Order: sequence, then C-alpha cells, then structure tokens
Amino acid sequence: MTSGDEISELDIVSQWCAAGEQGDAGKAVRCLAPGVELISPLTEQFRFVGLEQVRELLHAAFAVIDDIQFHTRWGLGRRRLCSTELTSVSRCSKRRSCCASTPPA
Repeated sequence: MTSGDEISELDIVSQWCAAGEQGDAGKAVRCLAPGVELISPLTEQFRFVGLEQVRELLHAAFAVIDDIQFHTRWGLGRRRLCSTELTSVSRCSKRRSCCASTPPA
C-alpha cells in the first residue's frame, strides 16, 4: 500500500464519521464498497447486503438518533476503528412510547 492509498482511506474514514455526525445516510453510503454487508450489532440474525439496504438501515437509524459523536479513531494498516457516543436518543424513547400497545382485555 502506498502512502497515497493510506491517506485516501483516512479521508474515507473522516467522511464516514462526518456523515454519521450529520445524520446523512446518503453521504455515509458513498464511503462504502458496493458489496458492503452489515451484520446487526444488536443480533447477528439480521444482515443488510448492498448499498441500498445499508442506506435504508442508516436512514432509519438516523431518524431516531439525535446526536452521534465520533470520539476515537484508530488505525493499523487497512483496519480502522471509530468509536462513537450517542449523546441523545430522545426521539427513539418517544417513538417507543408512541408505539406501545395495550393488549385487549
């Protein structure tokens, strides 16, 4: 890998983080490879394959997350780690209460 490739990869990581902080699913997906596969961090039972499925997932996630901040970025070779903190998920909490149903008597 040349240093130019490494800089390019770091730029993509920066663009990914900026897109997440802005809640922009379209910008985030432009940082991914066409054959992207995202395995649900909540349960390994759900897989999202391809740019369109991941875009839909990110769009839904960004709709309920008020604020994302990337606070740590680490890299070694081609591997990258970006740690995030969700500082507010108030819409998610409100949505859960709105979607709660009462079982029939």
